[in-house]
Amino acid sequence: MNGLMQVLTSEAGLSLAITVFGSIWTAFKTSGVLKGKKKKKYRQALRVLEAGVAQTFQTYTEAIKAGREDGKLTEEEKKHARRLARDKARAIARREGLDLVKILGEDYLDVWIRKLVHKLK
Repeated sequence: MNGLMQVLTSEAGLSLAITVFGSIWTAFKTSGVLKGKKKKKYRQALRVLEAGVAQTFQTYTEAIKAGREDGKLTEEEKKHARRLARDKARAIARREGLDLVKILGEDYLDVWIRKLVHKLK
């Protein structure tokens, strides 16, 4: 045991241990385990975002459309609806322990919201 401790505390032993640990970590990171977890979180985030868009559509957008002859929102109302959808989705995500911005990316939230709105139409 004393000889093993000398090897592990030597410079060569430490280098070997770091190399082995690094190889194991790299193998783990490239394995399907982390990819599967990322995919699951990504799907959850999209589901939450879709729920936020659907709630906004039902509570805000439909009410405005119903009150108009042309059934359309102004550009400002569309922007407001997207902000509401984002806020609702982020609130739902927080309750589920998700960070939408971290998972989907700040720049992509509006892109996904537009896609989901188009899907709802």
